[in-house]
Amino acid sequence: MKNGGVGIKVMYLDEEHLFSVEQITAMLLTKLKETAENNLKKPVTDCVISVPSFFTDAERRSVLDAAQIVGLNCLRLMNDMTAGKELFL
Repeated sequence: MKNGGVGIKVMYLDEEHLFSVEQITAMLLTKLKETAENNLKKPVTDCVISVPSFFTDAERRSVLDAAQIVGLNCLRLMNDMTAGKELFL
């Protein structure tokens, strides 16, 4: 990538495209958002996202950037182990 970041090359419709990690993560979040909206029958604007506890500040920022690309207001990034624990309390 021009900014020195990591990129992912994919072939789509016989063309090579280069996507940033944030763009790929945003694609995943878009699908999750659509699934949630279809099940809830209402728009989803806020979210809490769990990330691995070993994620660096830069990796966490990348996830927040991806959420912003999708139009999600990430209320909190939560360590995955904490999120799992909260599920059972």
